[in-house]
Amino acid sequence: MQPDEKCNWINLTSNDFDELIPIATKAAKFAKKPGQERAVFRLFSLGIVTNRDEWVYAWNEGELAAKVRYFFERYEEDRKRWVKAGRPAETANFVDRQIKWTSELESHMRRGSLLQYDHIHICSSLYRPFVRRLTYFDYVITHRPYKNFEFFPTGNVRTPVFLWSSRIAPNLRS
Repeated sequence: MQPDEKCNWINLTSNDFDELIPIATKAAKFAKKPGQERAVFRLFSLGIVTNRDEWVYAWNEGELAAKVRYFFERYEEDRKRWVKAGRPAETANFVDRQIKWTSELESHMRRGSLLQYDHIHICSSLYRPFVRRLTYFDYVITHRPYKNFEFFPTGNVRTPVFLWSSRIAPNLRS
């Protein structure tokens, strides 16, 4: 016995997945003309990558605020110490690893970025993958925000997001 072209071992299924309109595709994302976007959504993005989840996720706002403020204090101490030391080019071995440093955070330090806590950056999120937690979502502290700041241009990160994962209605098929 051999599987069919769709790797089904039992011929009891009717897989018409290739006939359905996709949720999102790179071709639709980069389409130049209307009509070339054969997908439900033209824009899509990964979630966010913090590279410091232990610092920017928490169960409640008080706990998150305390962690983020502490993180900012340690960053500012290192930034001031770095300036006082004459701004050495090598920052990777200079900073105190008490907090989670990334190459982006080091470049922010070299540019002189100041970090200020603001509760407006606290938003609800889904964490790995189905646990609702709070996160601190800001340019400097979020390692890779991907397109999420474009999706929320008003700065109101508390805007609800709708994710759709369901069967496509028959009238949406192309």
